[in-house]
Amino acid sequence: MRTLKNPHFLLFVALLLGIFLLPLKVALFRVEGRSMEPTLRKGEVVVALRNAPIGPSSLVVFFDPRGGEERKLVKRVAARDGEPLLRTPEGSLLPAGSLYEQGARGLLRVPRGCLFVEGDNPGFSDDSRRGWLVPRPLVVGTVKAVLFPLSRFRLIP
Repeated sequence: MRTLKNPHFLLFVALLLGIFLLPLKVALFRVEGRSMEPTLRKGEVVVALRNAPIGPSSLVVFFDPRGGEERKLVKRVAARDGEPLLRTPEGSLLPAGSLYEQGARGLLRVPRGCLFVEGDNPGFSDDSRRGWLVPRPLVVGTVKAVLFPLSRFRLIP
């Protein structure tokens, strides 16, 4: 019983638990490409919380739904399941209420269990505007912070 009151022992146990439990709650992801500029830049390392709520405009890390089983992407949630989408004359999809919806027609809804995602830099982003959606089981986590480089460290709301 004396061991349980020893602060060094308790610190050791807490560290062990943290080492083994942290990977279950947190994922680190290195940003590739320019699709999320200016919010995220190529080479930055972000922290994503697993099983965190996904709200409007959340940044999410997910496995590529087009078959890239090991390829992870990061994008902004533009519409969640049940929210309206519009189809442009060119065939692209846009969230209803989007700045780009002029000329759009055909109201659709994001299917249950899916997300419509967009990059913050449309000219460099391959995203849901091209017709693909992200099933929620492919989401790794919600981005909560930029960890590296330290000069760009910040929390993401």
